[in-house]
Amino acid sequence: TRGPVDGGTIVTVRATYLRAFVLGVYPSQLACRFNNTDVVALISHENDEATCIAPAQMHGSVTVQMTSNRQVISSSHLLFEFVQLRLFGATPSWGPVTGGTAVLITGLNIPIGQVQCIFGLSSYSVAASTDASTSVLCVAPPVSTSDAVQLSLTCDGAVCGNAISFFYYDVPTLLDFRPTRGPVDGGTIVTITGRRLADTGHLVCRFGKSTVRALWLDSITY
Repeated sequence: TRGPVDGGTIVTVRATYLRAFVLGVYPSQLACRFNNTDVVALISHENDEATCIAPAQMHGSVTVQMTSNRQVISSSHLLFEFVQLRLFGATPSWGPVTGGTAVLITGLNIPIGQVQCIFGLSSYSVAASTDASTSVLCVAPPVSTSDAVQLSLTCDGAVCGNAISFFYYDVPTLLDFRPTRGPVDGGTIVTITGRRLADTGHLVCRFGKSTVRALWLDSITY
């Protein structure tokens, strides 16, 4: 009963005697009318249902009616709400090229249902889970190179809402750290060297079960 203003939502309309009515009508003549816009409807061969794809519309609620040859055939009308889907950000907004990062996307008017996350190219599309209209969770897929990509959503197969940024970094390799010992009271400054060290803004060093904030110096030094 609702979808993004960009359109693309697959809408199923149920109507009494619909299948019997269109037996003698060409399928291309059957349409769903969203306010004053007609879009082609496909009739089900098993029950009185028709599916159509919502067009782009302004924000707000519109009437939905069934038409045949541009003439209204439904005795009543339904309401469909077009909402402005907005993505605010991703947490975390970065992850390794090997994928596997659980990413929480927050936004407004995110539909609950057939939602997928797209990381850059459409070939990097993954399923998303939604249980509220303000957030969606998906797992970043692996990619071939490190780079900043556009993270967006598809709703029922159509891109919906704005895109946000997600950064892929190369998996770092740790080579050495100095010094290798220090007092039990702590306070020893430890320098770690390696390859492809990225500044994610949330770096920590883990000593056993304890973690402390880390400072990124360059691509080879923490």
